[in-house]
Amino acid sequence: MGGTGMFFSGAPGIAFTYGPPPPLQFRQSGVPLPRLLANDVPLGSVFDQGNSMVGTREICWGANVYRPDFYGAWYWPSTRDSDTNHTIDWYKQNHPDWIVFNSDRVTFFQEFYYQNKALVTLDINNPEVREYQRSILAARIAEGYPCIAFDNVELANNGADATHRRHGVWVGSTYDANGNRLTGTWNQLYAGVSNDADYADALIDYIAWMRAEVNALGAALMINGTYQPTDPARMTRLLQSCDIYFSENAPAHGDGTDLTDARWLTFFDVVTPYVQAGGVWFNSQQFIGTNFAGVPNAEKSWMVANFLLMRGQRSYFSADQSSTFRTYDATWLPLVGAPLEVAQAVGSVYQRRYTEGFVAVNPSSSIATTVTVPAGVWTDQFGAGVAPGSHPMAPKSGLVLIAAA
Repeated sequence: MGGTGMFFSGAPGIAFTYGPPPPLQFRQSGVPLPRLLANDVPLGSVFDQGNSMVGTREICWGANVYRPDFYGAWYWPSTRDSDTNHTIDWYKQNHPDWIVFNSDRVTFFQEFYYQNKALVTLDINNPEVREYQRSILAARIAEGYPCIAFDNVELANNGADATHRRHGVWVGSTYDANGNRLTGTWNQLYAGVSNDADYADALIDYIAWMRAEVNALGAALMINGTYQPTDPARMTRLLQSCDIYFSENAPAHGDGTDLTDARWLTFFDVVTPYVQAGGVWFNSQQFIGTNFAGVPNAEKSWMVANFLLMRGQRSYFSADQSSTFRTYDATWLPLVGAPLEVAQAVGSVYQRRYTEGFVAVNPSSSIATTVTVPAGVWTDQFGAGVAPGSHPMAPKSGLVLIAAA
């Protein structure tokens, strides 16, 4: 992770220098965590892009190869079997009791539709399933990976479409050569609806169990915990059950359904206490469109301001719609220093002071407002001067100011 003169962007003269890397920070339990970086906008990468990450990224959600000089997590879908040789037919003949079915008790639950494969969802309540998943992760941790990335940790009981809801398993089942069930007793596990408290509680229990197992093996557990605005209490419990929270598509979402209004506030109310209590947060937002170099300034301000408003000492940022290794110019990386306070609401605006900056967010989707810029000499993240006093803020907007040197 060392070296000097590493460039984040093609903009001339914008260089970021790295000295010798400090050691990885550890919790009391001995779990390795990414570096503690309290200033500015530390960057992460969603997937592995080779040596270009070293010195420019602090964390990687899904690293294909273990490297001792970089904090890369190994990817695994949390409740499914990623081994494509283990098809539904394979499971019917080898582990039929592990298969989760929909309410029709015939079709197996699919979380997503894939063109060439259908990963089988497993019963996370089954001790044999848990041990199988643990053994796979243990092998990767033994290779040196400091972290496991658990994907698709969603409290809602959702699947590929409305017909797919986890409902139950067949216990003691057998199948003929054509995949037709011959024997078995139906065991209903869940209500088979989207807002399913039984499933949410089972998932939290599974995540907490797996975290303890992974920690005992000397690694951290990072989860892609899909934001659930209708259940903030369980969302808080879920974050307390992992080591690193990877939030995908929030507040900015690549399809334009950004978090605003009450949904934004619930996210803020869950994430802010988590990071202030020392929780590690990888905030992977997504821009709209495919032209990363042409992201509009207003959208860029919205994304960066939200991150800076909520970030903690171990928080990392990505604006990555397609998991490509992006080139971030200096406007993505304002040098605001370290936070002086926790974010606070002033009227309808949420704001936060930094040692060298000021951040504000208007989360309303429809109502314009104003923010009071503190006394001082300021420029926004794009270099334009901003005077102290009342400053307009459009609906769904962010403001990032940098103090003049």
